[in-house]
Amino acid sequence: FKVPIAKPEEVMVSPTTPVFAKPDEICKLDCFTEQAGPGILTASLFDPNDKTTKPLEAKVTSLTDKDGHYEVAMKVPGPGLYKAEIYYNEVPVGKPIDIITANPPNCSTDGPGIKTKVAVGRDTYFTVDTSKAGNGNISTTIQTPDESVLPTQITKTEDGVFIVNYTPEILGEYIIDVYYDAIPLAESPYKTTCIDTTSMALQPTGSQKVKIGEPIEFIADLSKCTCTDGDFNVSLTGPEECPINYKE
Repeated sequence: FKVPIAKPEEVMVSPTTPVFAKPDEICKLDCFTEQAGPGILTASLFDPNDKTTKPLEAKVTSLTDKDGHYEVAMKVPGPGLYKAEIYYNEVPVGKPIDIITANPPNCSTDGPGIKTKVAVGRDTYFTVDTSKAGNGNISTTIQTPDESVLPTQITKTEDGVFIVNYTPEILGEYIIDVYYDAIPLAESPYKTTCIDTTSMALQPTGSQKVKIGEPIEFIADLSKCTCTDGDFNVSLTGPEECPINYKE
């Protein structure tokens, strides 16, 4: 009798690193069995967070123009972390491949560091709300006017909001790329302009100590800084919101 002997450990899978995809997007793996001997290649896709469901479909196609070359195609239904298992003659091949899906359209950005112009030499920030996008992480790249990369500090809150802090040091336009699990957000890249506000002078028109309910006024002199029409804005930080009015 002739018994074919296969070596599942010789099956090559590419890539072996995590695969990033959008929900309902087809993601593919390449498998090479030429050195593994005769056998049948199969695959399954699992949601490790849901032990009650059956494996999701993973379609295996033989690429006839290349001997021993198979393509595994999978569609992941929603955001999350999935595991792709490859089998050769029903024996697992290597470790499961992570399939990470994100839903960037459900991410939203806000904050002065991405919505308005920023001041040179002053720390600023913006937020990325990922609470409706799945259990993923964000990354950012901020390119300065001289095409260098600006350092950032990213902090995640418990409600799925990421806070990105940075300090612009050069006047000019900044390009901000924001990624959710390596997938660009729909509106990325963002652009903002760094301006010089160091020459702005604030002059109170009256006492700086006021009673509750009384108005307070001050003059902002922008004549010696690089601000132009539309650059000026006022925000107030305190225990509650207050209406702010200003005029030129």
